[in-house]
Amino acid sequence: MLEPKDFEQISGIIEKTFHPIEYRLKCVEEELGGVRKELDGVKGEVNGVKQELNDVRSEVGGVNQELNDIKRSVAGVEKIVKDVQLTLENETNRNIQIIAEGHLDLSRKLDEAVKIDNEKEILKLRVNRLESELEKTKSRLSEIA
Repeated sequence: MLEPKDFEQISGIIEKTFHPIEYRLKCVEEELGGVRKELDGVKGEVNGVKQELNDVRSEVGGVNQELNDIKRSVAGVEKIVKDVQLTLENETNRNIQIIAEGHLDLSRKLDEAVKIDNEKEILKLRVNRLESELEKTKSRLSEIA
């Protein structure tokens, strides 16, 4: 059977064996405490990132709303431009054509008036020449008579 001395020896051996294990366990616990602190820090950072991401989502939602407003405005401007283009094609261009045709008539009338003026000028020149010849003929006749 075992004697108390044996129990003391066994107890000493167990203490010697468990003492390093206890020390290692304390070290592991300390390291786990540090890891927990770091993990808490990481959790805090992740929460901060989540908050920033939510802020960004909010801003993107606002930008999308503004973009939709701009798209509606552009659609309105496109409609106005289309209306102006149709007005140009259907009314303004037609009116310009009517005015241009009127100017062509005026141009023809002016050409006719200028032509008549030119004919009058030519006739005046002929009359002057004929009057000169008549004077010369009169003068010759009076010399002969």
